[in-house]
Amino acid sequence: MNIKYILELTEEERVCLLELTSKGKGKARMIKRANILLMADRRQNDEEQIAELLSVGSSTIYRTKRDFVEEELEAALEKENVWDSPENWMQTEKLYLFLLPAPNHQKAVVNGHYHY
Repeated sequence: MNIKYILELTEEERVCLLELTSKGKGKARMIKRANILLMADRRQNDEEQIAELLSVGSSTIYRTKRDFVEEELEAALEKENVWDSPENWMQTEKLYLFLLPAPNHQKAVVNGHYHY
């Protein structure tokens, strides 16, 4: 993540974000991203400060800023989490099912740990 995205919100965008965060209604992810954009506006806070104050990871900050700069405000607020799509859940479930042992499989105990 060597690219640094610098945000400058318009007055209209700032009012929209302030309204969204002050109402407190809406998806938590959307409100958190609105707060990220407000704090990152005109370099008021650096990424470490935003991460600490909002309890978010640097990747979330990076993706939110990237989506705002490369797409638009709405995309930055409403973009779904990668793991929210059903296809990804199905892949995860298949992975876990694959890792489960067969029902009649013998367990071996080695150094106090079960091994299949």
